[in-house]
Amino acid sequence: MSSIAIFGAGGRAGRAVSAEAGRRGHLVTAVVRDPDRYPDLAGAVAGDVTDPHAVASIVCGHDAVVHAVSPASGPEALAALDLDPEFFGRAADALLHGLARTGVPRLVVIGLFANLTDANGGLLLDDPAVLPRELRPFAVAHTAGLDRLRAARTTVDWLVLTRPPC
Repeated sequence: MSSIAIFGAGGRAGRAVSAEAGRRGHLVTAVVRDPDRYPDLAGAVAGDVTDPHAVASIVCGHDAVVHAVSPASGPEALAALDLDPEFFGRAADALLHGLARTGVPRLVVIGLFANLTDANGGLLLDDPAVLPRELRPFAVAHTAGLDRLRAARTTVDWLVLTRPPC
């Protein structure tokens, strides 16, 4: 049995990952910004995925961490969001720092299909037929986080899971 800290456990992807991990017998620490907003998540803890000290204090002693944080859920909310373009980059930095500092070896990031490439090697986020223009700032910010992971020199074994576009 493993222990897994799941940042963004209150969202769509985070809930799915938490439920599956629990079904498989793993111990899950559900991490959300405000546990009071999620009374159905028993034992949820407050945590800021962009704060390396908060990340380190939460993940210490876990076997793995999942990053399923999204600052909004659903296309309408994402389109209306005034997202800090550095959000996902800061999250990647904080997670890598916190995990390395505490010796947590694995990080799984829930990806975004817009980060994938087409048959010609172009990012899907650049194709308005695939990604609506109003969602592009979110996709660009998400891609910046992926780029930060790729550029990092770290002992953390990380991977990004991304489902293909529908």
